[in-house]
Amino acid sequence: MRLLADFVELIIDLWQRCLSERYHTPIYYLASLALYTLLLNTESVAPHIISSLIPVCATTCRLVALPRLNSVDGNLAEHPDPAVRQLLSEIDVGQCLSLLHLAALGCLSPPVDDGDNTQQPKTSTQTQFWRTMELDFVLLMLSPKHPETEWLQMLNLLWTSVTPDSLGPIPSFATDQSAGSERPGDIHTTTGIAAMVIDCVSSFLCEPPLWATPGTIKDAGVRIAAVQTLTMFATSPFGAMQLAMSDVAIPRLVTVLSWAIDRLYDMDVEFPLRPEKRPLFDEDEMQHDCPKQSEADDNEESHEPDPMTLFCRLIAETTKLLHYLATDSRTANVANLAGKLAASYGGSQRHLISLARLNFAEEDLIFEAGIDAETIELAHDLIELAVTPDEGREVVEVFG
Repeated sequence: MRLLADFVELIIDLWQRCLSERYHTPIYYLASLALYTLLLNTESVAPHIISSLIPVCATTCRLVALPRLNSVDGNLAEHPDPAVRQLLSEIDVGQCLSLLHLAALGCLSPPVDDGDNTQQPKTSTQTQFWRTMELDFVLLMLSPKHPETEWLQMLNLLWTSVTPDSLGPIPSFATDQSAGSERPGDIHTTTGIAAMVIDCVSSFLCEPPLWATPGTIKDAGVRIAAVQTLTMFATSPFGAMQLAMSDVAIPRLVTVLSWAIDRLYDMDVEFPLRPEKRPLFDEDEMQHDCPKQSEADDNEESHEPDPMTLFCRLIAETTKLLHYLATDSRTANVANLAGKLAASYGGSQRHLISLARLNFAEEDLIFEAGIDAETIELAHDLIELAVTPDEGREVVEVFG
């Protein structure tokens, strides 16, 4: 397998020479060859090439990402500088991100025992990957001016960064060795980097990218992707603690929960609803033969989830994450939902109203049919934490 790694290194060297000489035409073909070679045996090849692959991919992406960031709306096809338009035609940012994502997946396996009996713990290849990745590149590629595919690819790449001790890029020399030395926003600490990544990802809960038109399926899809990424962060004790400590994550989760419930109840009744509880992609249906042509014509967009399904899914996943942060023994005291929401304009009111609407949802009604029993139960637990018994009786009188 070392032969494959050496071959990719040779490709990366040619790629780097193209960048140095500003000859960008061959880069697409070099990246395709590197991607194909990496696919042959990802786990064996990826750990040997990340130190050279990540910098060259990041440099290539920046050639397009920086002009896009400095543009008004991110559209480089009509950029006044012909050199920028030429770069857009020669460089495929999505291809570079796919290569990085595949390499990151290949680095998720635990270190292989090579017979070394030294007592020093081995650094995982996942840690090595994210120690090579730079924070400014991650934040740059999460700009709302990037196209949909590239933005989603960067979120998917971040999923591979979750470790027991970090999320996002790892500083080469971490300074947060003691509990009292941590400073929020310090890019030289794992906690500071985690706070910046969480701030960036959670911002899309309230302000989706430019290509997600408000009220559309893409708008809901962006918010679901952001919630899912934050949920992935919470799968590690470190990530869950950083989410609980964040001053913005919980208020934004409550905001998107309130937004989704409002959109669910504001839907046009004449829109073709799907009240039955079913996954976005039914495996049984996928195994059956294709429907008749006449049926396919009548259901041309049946493969695309309808807004009701997406809103209910967003409500369920947001409620589950809020419940986890508020009730888990490791994060409950740090989360302090009441304090964080009190500091957010209208946060406490949105939180209480949203939970009450979920708690008293009725499954036999049209709009509430997609809200599952588990979500209602989680909302009930959260509202009990948010109000006193007397306030709870008042809520029952209002919604009962």
